[in-house]
Amino acid sequence: MTRSRINGNFIDKTFAVVANILFRIIPTTSGEKEAFTYYIYIYIRIKTWVS
Repeated sequence: MTRSRINGNFIDKTFAVVANILFRIIPTTSGEKEAFTYYIYIYIRIKTWVS
């Protein structure tokens, strides 16, 4: 695995962790929670499909 790919995976994982923490802290509606869940699901699917 190349160094840039390792760094990319680290950045992706860090983004996901930070986004989840912020998502729990910031008050949101159920619709926003559902939209975020779909966004993260699609983001992960695209990243694994492209890799």
